[in-house]
Amino acid sequence: MKLTMNKNVKKILLCGFLPTQISLCTISCVNNFQHNYSKGNKEYFENLENDIGLDKLPYKLSNTLKENFATPINVSYVKDGDTFLDSKGNKYRLAGIDTPESFIRKNNQYIPTTGIQKKYATLAHKFTEYYVLNGLLPSYSKYKFRPTQIYAVPQKTKNGIFDYYGRIVAIIYYQDEFGRYHCLNQKLLLEGKARMHYISLSKNNIFYTNNVKYFQLLESSRDLARTKHKGIWEYYNLFSKIFPN
Repeated sequence: MKLTMNKNVKKILLCGFLPTQISLCTISCVNNFQHNYSKGNKEYFENLENDIGLDKLPYKLSNTLKENFATPINVSYVKDGDTFLDSKGNKYRLAGIDTPESFIRKNNQYIPTTGIQKKYATLAHKFTEYYVLNGLLPSYSKYKFRPTQIYAVPQKTKNGIFDYYGRIVAIIYYQDEFGRYHCLNQKLLLEGKARMHYISLSKNNIFYTNNVKYFQLLESSRDLARTKHKGIWEYYNLFSKIFPN
């Protein structure tokens, strides 16, 4: 596949995850997505790192949800940037990803967050919602590189493939209209929409993962976003306000 570069090109290192390696590809940054998502949502999708994706899923397919196999799912509801439900009632938590909170629990009640925490929570929510739900709707068929199919790849946890709250901890891939595959977990980090969290290579850690290549993929994506001051990394002094806990 030949890639051409225009005068607005930036050389971006984009990490494509393969089971046996992480490949860093220098690609052209052509602002064609990305989506003309709509003028009202420009803030959610402007200045994205271009993502050429993978020509095949890096995991084998399965009709049932099991560790390190990719299962097609239909998302029915997106709670926030890192949590959603599918049409069968399964709840998912994006593996190794933590987005800012839209609500916090206080005095046994959930109240909306405010200020910069709310701002980045909304950005992450809308981003995830597009790639796993809204982007598949017929009304979005005119947008380039839109998602057409979602895949969940459950990860091993202390509770099988579930977290403490009964959610399936998963790597999420979407297939675009040209048949290429993209990792949403990685994409959230690359765009500074999330932090790398709840994942560790230490066997003594409750969030231990044996998926070393995936862990390294997240690390490299986070580091790139941090270096480029993307999203939540724009102002280091505000990070503790975006993630107060």
